[in-house]
Amino acid sequence: MSKIFRFEDTKDKALSIGPWFGELGYELFDYQAKVRGFVSDHAFSKVVALCRSGRAHLYEDFATEIIEYDYASENCFNAHLKKDLPKDIIEKIHKDFMKIKPHYNIEGGSWVWNGYKLLREALEEQGTHYINRDVNRVYAKDAIYPFESVSPPRFIEFGNENQDLKYDFVIHARNVVKEPKPGYNIDTLRNWEQEKWDELISKFKGFKIACIGSLDYSFVMEGCDDFRGKGLSFAADLLRSSKLIVGPSSGPMHFASLCGCRQAVWDNVDSKSRYLHAWNPFGEKVYYYDNKILENDTLKPSWFKWTTYEHSPSVENIYKFIEAALEEKE
Repeated sequence: MSKIFRFEDTKDKALSIGPWFGELGYELFDYQAKVRGFVSDHAFSKVVALCRSGRAHLYEDFATEIIEYDYASENCFNAHLKKDLPKDIIEKIHKDFMKIKPHYNIEGGSWVWNGYKLLREALEEQGTHYINRDVNRVYAKDAIYPFESVSPPRFIEFGNENQDLKYDFVIHARNVVKEPKPGYNIDTLRNWEQEKWDELISKFKGFKIACIGSLDYSFVMEGCDDFRGKGLSFAADLLRSSKLIVGPSSGPMHFASLCGCRQAVWDNVDSKSRYLHAWNPFGEKVYYYDNKILENDTLKPSWFKWTTYEHSPSVENIYKFIEAALEEKE
């Protein structure tokens, strides 16, 4: 029978969080809210959040210190790739952890670099207790101890309205390129071609449009204001101030549901319930494109068991879809 772990006398102990190098959507809805709930229920001498650059905004309301790591690659997201982080980032993470000397560490997502095992062993020697990313168990060398009491996730809304950032709609024109599993890459196929974006924008003359996303993994189109690479704090204000965000399924599209911004989204897998319910804690309005099932997806290998939908809807269909969303009163 497993022992139950009780958190006692934490007020003189340090807690570190992350770093999370996984997908933004999972960080938003399967991590940061759980961490916030846990921190809200326990008093620590300090709470240090370690995260990717541009994502500090997710932890500012409860962390006493934030350390960011400048890493842009999307390939680290896929745990099956077993990719290593650059050596300089690994060394900085090790140095920061040894300086913090946390009594507890909540693990982040996609711990896929080889140096993590050595770091964990070094920290265990100084007494660090490891908490899993679901924030409900403590890992020891010889056992796993469930929490006596699990804190519920605590979601908050992000962003402040700013009249200077009021747009008819915001676009996340994702251009994510990941190294695929053999024979298939559902993430890259989800991208919409830049020429289609260009044609779409040409149909919305006179509209005020902005683009967000990372500089390396998203497009910007002529006639749009370029706010890529600005980080989540700026994106939150932009989304809070604008009428709508448009694009294929992505982390920024999910983030909009925490920023009071309606979403017009399409996908090549069935993510409708996630957008409408599971990852929409404040019930934000979502327009989900009724995509066509691919009855004969010649690109799909036998190991991929999920139903796939049209990877690249037509410009005309997406234009009508967005037009209808814009015409509906808020």
